[in-house]
Amino acid sequence: MENSPSFFVQNSTEATGRLRFHGISGILNRKDRKKKTERKEVVTDEHLREADITPDTVVELVGFFRPDNHSRGIRDPLKLQTMVWEYGGETACLITLDSLGFTVHLSNALRGLIADLLHTGTDHVMTAFSHTHSAPNAAEEPEYFDFVCRRVQSAVKDALNSLSPALASW
Repeated sequence: MENSPSFFVQNSTEATGRLRFHGISGILNRKDRKKKTERKEVVTDEHLREADITPDTVVELVGFFRPDNHSRGIRDPLKLQTMVWEYGGETACLITLDSLGFTVHLSNALRGLIADLLHTGTDHVMTAFSHTHSAPNAAEEPEYFDFVCRRVQSAVKDALNSLSPALASW
């Protein structure tokens, strides 16, 4: 197990538990592990999704300073990914976004929208940002922030409607 993933989600038609993942793929292969660890497994439901959050208009960028801080084109698309799971009657969500980050106010607004959608508390919704220095400034671009919120809501709804049995191990 020297080069085994530190965590994986595997589809399983035999799964009977209630932990459900809508997952982020590719984040979990640690080749630098030196010691063997105890393997833990839980039965889960899983389905993967990703959405494009690249703006189609000129926007103000955040992450560096230059006299004209507006986008001039698209080098690489910006993405979001979501992971939603249910276990023991609890629902939770992880959202990753290609962005430097949002203000606390905007992050809490997004977390509140998703918590309402999942019928859970905001303490069950986590946001994580890639910290790219070439993304729209959501604090100065309210239309972009609204667009991202709609895309996240759509991805989370899809996750809830697409859960399937899987086995999660770490």
